[in-house]
Amino acid sequence: MTSLELLSSSEACALLRMPRRTFIDQVKRGQIATAGKLPGHTGAFLFDPDEIERVKREREQASRRSR
Repeated sequence: MTSLELLSSSEACALLRMPRRTFIDQVKRGQIATAGKLPGHTGAFLFDPDEIERVKREREQASRRSR
């Protein structure tokens, strides 16, 4: 996979329709895996689109079960 295929946290949040704070909390808890990090102390995390799709499917399944 090339870096062109990776997503920023903003792109991932938009795809998941998830507030940024919730997204960051789930990343910190290891519920969403990162694919890499840009250089530097404050470098942004990057995410594999397949991982974001996995999270999206799980959220949709959980939503259906709770109805």
